Amino acid sequence: MKWLSLVLSFCLLAGFAKDAPVFGHSAESGQSTSLPRRNTMKHVPKRSEIAPEHRWRLEDLFPDQAAWDKEYEVAKELIKQIADYQGKLADPQQLKACFELEDDLSLHTERLYVYANMKHHEDTAEPVYQALADKAKRLSVETNEALSFITPEVLELPDETLDAMIADPSLAKYHHTLKEMRRQKAHILSRSEEALLAQVGNVSQAPGTIFNMLNNADLKFPKVKNEQGEEVELTHGRYIQFWRVKTATCAQEHSRRCTKRTEN
Repeated sequence: MKWLSLVLSFCLLAGFAKDAPVFGHSAESGQSTSLPRRNTMKHVPKRSEIAPEHRWRLEDLFPDQAAWDKEYEVAKELIKQIADYQGKLADPQQLKACFELEDDLSLHTERLYVYANMKHHEDTAEPVYQALADKAKRLSVETNEALSFITPEVLELPDETLDAMIADPSLAKYHHTLKEMRRQKAHILSRSEEALLAQVGNVSQAPGTIFNMLNNADLKFPKVKNEQGEEVELTHGRYIQFWRVKTATCAQEHSRRCTKRTEN
């Protein structure tokens, strides 16, 4: 299910990335330039100060919070429906319907998670979207817990039954899924163990969440001098720019000295 979040993120970023400048190269000629782009801002701009064309277009996912809330309720209802298939997966048609519901639920959950997570990362100090991201994470854990019975139940079927399902034309769409389940059979836990593993999702994510809040929202870096000698605010994003400027400047100075020694 996690691959969907990557696809959605890349789609949202594609429009921004294609127009972004390439540090150290000329976009027109492809030739190297002597220095990367200079950062003239002395402070970190707020989200509201960024031009719209340089922001994520999250409205492509949900136009507003009300739309997100509506889809959240849809996902919660689908979670309830998935339990109706428990104990029925020996029937190929029930298995197919269960897989289709899993696909639908996963897509809703991933859309909700991507939107909430990217909204949170627009400003990690904003409490409204901190709460929304946490809500999306809890939904993801609930989804994984609700789906946790599927693989163990399928793998409890006799080998000949599972082989027949893999060969069943009505399940052709899930041929690879079923083959992968069988391949991983030796590494799959029991239903109760898989459910328990899914339930600890919120706990296992806590250390990373705490670190990200400290690293991205609470931690403040000192000011540094740029190549013009001006004091500017240091951030994670600006660090690589300042490092490249310093590296390029040192390389130029080294080249100048070598040329001077050669001339002498």
